[in-house]
Amino acid sequence: MKTKRYAIALLLGLLLVLIGSWAKRRLLPSDWEKCQRAYNALRREAGMPPVDIGVRSIRVGGRDERCVSCHLGTILPALPTPPFQSHPAVVCALPISRQGCTGCHGGEPLRLSTQGAHGVAADTRRTLTDGPDRGLRSLRIQAGCAGCHLRRDGGVLRYDGDKVPEVAAGLTLFLSQGCASCHRVAGVFSAAEHGPALSSIAQARSREAIERILLQPQASNAASPMPPLTLPPADQDKLVTFLLAQVGPDQEQGCSVACAMQAVSARPGPLGHFPDDPSQKPNAATGALWARRIGCAGCHRLSNTEAGVPDLTRVGWYRNEAQLRNMLRDPRKVVPATWMPLLNLPEPVVESLVAWLLLQRVPLPSLPKEVFRDVCRRCHGQDRDAKVVVLSKRPPLLEGRKESLTREKFVEVATRGVDGTAMPPWGRMLSPPFLGAIHESLE
Repeated sequence: MKTKRYAIALLLGLLLVLIGSWAKRRLLPSDWEKCQRAYNALRREAGMPPVDIGVRSIRVGGRDERCVSCHLGTILPALPTPPFQSHPAVVCALPISRQGCTGCHGGEPLRLSTQGAHGVAADTRRTLTDGPDRGLRSLRIQAGCAGCHLRRDGGVLRYDGDKVPEVAAGLTLFLSQGCASCHRVAGVFSAAEHGPALSSIAQARSREAIERILLQPQASNAASPMPPLTLPPADQDKLVTFLLAQVGPDQEQGCSVACAMQAVSARPGPLGHFPDDPSQKPNAATGALWARRIGCAGCHRLSNTEAGVPDLTRVGWYRNEAQLRNMLRDPRKVVPATWMPLLNLPEPVVESLVAWLLLQRVPLPSLPKEVFRDVCRRCHGQDRDAKVVVLSKRPPLLEGRKESLTREKFVEVATRGVDGTAMPPWGRMLSPPFLGAIHESLE
């Protein structure tokens, strides 16, 4: 008797679950059901019969994509109302049956809610590459197109600048901003691996997450030596689009299995990205070009309009040829705790950089207080350069320390500099009385 009651209770429970599920579906339909009901309503208005409501998918490369459960115009008769339009005509070698939706647009292919499928739900990672901003879609969607429009000749990653110019420009920025000094991307010159590898970052981070890390690296890791990105917004977008193209060589339509295997193991040098570079004879003009190419601007200040420390605009005043050459060849021998990587540059490039650095002699301001304001405060002021995080030893704050830091000690340290740090010997440019006058500016 007791067993019979349990069985009845179980059946009633199952019945209630089924009724609840039916009621929820009728009263609170999911996003894809709402879409399909709206699609049928429009069909009825046009005198067309409704279609069956149900989850739809297309098979792409051995996986299912359910985007077409809402974007019905891609597989059924299209209607002018979003999201039921047909896909616009594109010049692409791959049909949708092979490329699918997420190959270009990103997003989560199996999710059925709008937020989940578009990759903006809390538990999703891969957002739409083109995003909600219609004005930027044609640029940002190139992150998806880049998987086809690339080459990996000799293991070196190159993009078709005509088809995916934003991604190609982003690769150039990845190099010029020094990202390759710490991060590895398959097929890209990498000097060191202080930071995480980024070859598959698009599978783990959304556009918004990447932007946050680039602009405020210390927000997620207070001890990070990564400098904040200080590029104009348009260039920031190019760099992020390049990173969103990094889905892993094995996921790239334009990369064969053999190509993917080579990409993982290849370690291209800096010259690999500039095979047509004609300069073999060292000269300062070539050095200026290479300073941009290999990422010095990622940390250093190269001009009066840029951020960065150590400031290289006056390095020719206080460093000699041998010191500069040693720093370029093996930074840790000069500054043992430096984050600056061993670049392994060819000798003509090293000599060109030395020639250029020796010419960096921007004049100092004529007044001591102006020197402190324009030069010293970049490292020692309350509002110091945000890139000071790249220094292995953080410079002390000096503003307001006139009483606690004696004039004699200040002049002594400023004159000879501090070995093993970025503090230069200012005594090679400024006299002790002038340095003493700077001390008066610490109030």
